[in-house]
Amino acid sequence: ATDPDAGINGQVHYSLGNFNNLFRITSNGSIYTAVKLNREVRDHYELVVVATDGAVHPRHSTLTLYIKVLDIDDNSPVFTNSTYTVVVEENLPAGTTFLQIEVCGQALIPGSLYYKISYEDKTLKFNYKHRDMNDYPPVFSKRIYKGMVAPDAVKGTPITTVYAEDADPPVNDIDDGDDDDGDDDGDVDDDVDGDAAAAADVDDDNDDDNDEIAFQQ
Repeated sequence: ATDPDAGINGQVHYSLGNFNNLFRITSNGSIYTAVKLNREVRDHYELVVVATDGAVHPRHSTLTLYIKVLDIDDNSPVFTNSTYTVVVEENLPAGTTFLQIEVCGQALIPGSLYYKISYEDKTLKFNYKHRDMNDYPPVFSKRIYKGMVAPDAVKGTPITTVYAEDADPPVNDIDDGDDDDGDDDGDVDDDVDGDAAAAADVDDDNDDDNDEIAFQQ
């Protein structure tokens, strides 16, 4: 500021009309901050600057200085969850979305974030579990199983043991054994271990001495 008066009446002194705790002004009019400003608390200030002359009865002028606080990257984005756990079906097509993560932060600007998977920076724990699909059928270890039983065998008499394997992990692996169409009369009982036994007393008067029983899973 300038003052056309001569002598002491023309000497100009500067002061601030507000925010004296945040800003300072020097004798030559230079304004500087007295403390660190936080944009997340306040992003602008309207600072009143006062110019006063040196007269006994001083005169003064004021102006309003609009100060905009610029943002700097002083806040890190924070994940809304510290750990994510998802269960994903196997055989999903490539590009299938199975998780949407979110971050929050005071200084975040929409569209200013990008994501990547880092194998060195352990900032987020991600538990991935895949859910198995029933991909494979059970497979018998042999194509044909044969067993012998006495004509007068009682219920529960062991006949043979069958065995099948399933490449699927639990829960989609081998179910209880089942005998197929060769046992129409229900004369054979089977269990989860594949042990086949007579389900009823064998009738030695049965005309068919060569009953063939097939097993399936």
